[in-house]
Amino acid sequence: MNSSDIPRPESVDFFEKAIRQHNKVIDLKKVNEYYYSVELDDGRNYKIYLTNIYTVSLADVMEFSSSYDIDAIVTISMWNGYTLEAKEYSQSIGKGLFLFNELMGALNFEKPEEYFSGYHNGKKYYDGVR
Repeated sequence: MNSSDIPRPESVDFFEKAIRQHNKVIDLKKVNEYYYSVELDDGRNYKIYLTNIYTVSLADVMEFSSSYDIDAIVTISMWNGYTLEAKEYSQSIGKGLFLFNELMGALNFEKPEEYFSGYHNGKKYYDGVR
């Protein structure tokens, strides 16, 4: 990871403030600088790793998943995204890969990793796919 892949302080502040306001979130604990445990109203602790990688790849998902006990990876800046390969792999291993706005929707579901943005021409689409 290079320095531009690290979330900016204002992005981290935004994440912390906004996630606390989500109606499913009971508590937010900062485990380390970019790693969080979110207590949800159904009793789950949902573990999230924040990054600022411009396009999250399959290799990134594999690295974060092996380095951290996570439920989701969130690339925090609005202009970021991820590859379809990375999204599909993360889903196959039961992990979420999201833009921030996708995470906010996904937290409303029993299996957040299965969240998708909507349908286009009868197929699921994800806002973050590049």
